[in-house]
Amino acid sequence: MTTLRTFALAAPLVAASLVGVMCGGESDPVVPLPNDTSSTSSGGGSGGGGTGGGQTTAGIISRSSESLFETSPTIAVADGGRIAVAWVGQPEEGPSHIGTSFSVDGGSTWSEPAILASPDGQTYESPDLVLDRGGTFHLSFLAYRRDAQGGQVLVSTASSADGVFGAPVVISDPDAIGIYERPRAALTKKGSVMVTYGQLVDGYSSVVVATSYQGADWERVIVGKGEPQEHWRQPYPCAAPPGGAAVGRTWITFLRNGEVRMIYSDDDGATWGGGAGVVGEGAGPAPTCVGDGNEVWVSFGLRAPNKDFGELESIGVAHSLDGGDSFTDYVEAHDGEAAQFFSLHQLVLEEDGALNLTYYAGAGQGDSVGAFRRTRWLQAPPGEGGGDPGAGGAGGGPQGKPSEVVQQPVGFELARTSDEWIGDSSGFAWSEGKLYTSYVDNSEVVAHVAFQRIDAP
Repeated sequence: MTTLRTFALAAPLVAASLVGVMCGGESDPVVPLPNDTSSTSSGGGSGGGGTGGGQTTAGIISRSSESLFETSPTIAVADGGRIAVAWVGQPEEGPSHIGTSFSVDGGSTWSEPAILASPDGQTYESPDLVLDRGGTFHLSFLAYRRDAQGGQVLVSTASSADGVFGAPVVISDPDAIGIYERPRAALTKKGSVMVTYGQLVDGYSSVVVATSYQGADWERVIVGKGEPQEHWRQPYPCAAPPGGAAVGRTWITFLRNGEVRMIYSDDDGATWGGGAGVVGEGAGPAPTCVGDGNEVWVSFGLRAPNKDFGELESIGVAHSLDGGDSFTDYVEAHDGEAAQFFSLHQLVLEEDGALNLTYYAGAGQGDSVGAFRRTRWLQAPPGEGGGDPGAGGAGGGPQGKPSEVVQQPVGFELARTSDEWIGDSSGFAWSEGKLYTSYVDNSEVVAHVAFQRIDAP
């Protein structure tokens, strides 16, 4: 049974309905990547060259007769080279669905895309993937009807044996009619799957944390001030890796009235403390985080003024040495010589403490020759940074350079109504000395999801 515990805010409850699923069969063939699977990338391109490059495996993996275009990818990687990628597929008519594909050989070959679609006309979007310790992939996503009020957050699972996502379960309150946004998933150090999402019910905006051990019963905790004027949005969870020094610490970074903040839990999400400010007003959408031990990093964007599509004028990374209680070291992590504007930044932490940041870059909304880029850097000794998030270069960071091109050209398309839209997420993961990313390649006029493995940082 799913139980509900509230932290500072309780929401009124009204009935909603359960959603079913259709998915591809276990006999889906394994096919090679449609693009070159043995290319070598030197990481060059405009804006200052590479940071080491390395052998890469790349190609579009999402093309399907069930969709005109695909966007908003996510990725999860298991030891031994097993990979799952999910995305949003938009058919010629009707609501969007979730598409998925698997690889068992590190991304050299991929299964034909399978489809998770609502049998009763709901829209599926905003997928996110996480892998548990038993090798099971957990896929969270939004479901809602465009012609009715309310929505739900769902989770579907696929074991490492069958590679097929099963019927989803509702993990949001099945009796509450509200607006939900951007579920994002992480694995806590104790081994629980945690899904966070934003919730607006009866004018109260809050962050909801749903946790489950191995995908069984789900427990929800509502975290928020409980004031109508307090808008808690776009939560993103991160946790210390299984071998890290932290004792069960899990962090959530989120937006509160345009500020980036952070809270944390030391008891697997039952209670939450902290609340430190990361950066003040003017922050862009979708902060992300990574952490280990007493250190945690948050990536955030600052909005460019007078831009209708949410272009970011900069991407910063903030560093905490006290488990998220305060942030004193900042780096300006975008490559200002590569482009003027940025979007959809994503952090990954390597085992040796190196940070990797991916993002889209372009001259502005609609730029057809933008790029998907990556920057990698090692941390400087603690305390060498400054306290100004706009200063740049603090803490031994990269000052945005050098960055390398993962894909170019990529249309810098931020309009949701376009079939070239890059979406609301990109996938980025680190496993066994390799980086794995899924992102939108819209160089052929419409958006498709591409995969790339970078064998050497």
